[in-house]
Amino acid sequence: MSNLAYNALKIENIRLEFLNKGFSEEVIDFVLLQNDNYNFEVLKEKMNSLEQ
Repeated sequence: MSNLAYNALKIENIRLEFLNKGFSEEVIDFVLLQNDNYNFEVLKEKMNSLEQ
């Protein structure tokens, strides 16, 4: 799998995780745009801290 395809799958997985937690599409887009050098674990930690 190419690196681009792999990154697209990671982004989709992150998007689904946010949707499952109840975040809106606008929030998800904002977070992904602000974190273009994102790391899945970092985003997951941020998402969990937002829930608290």
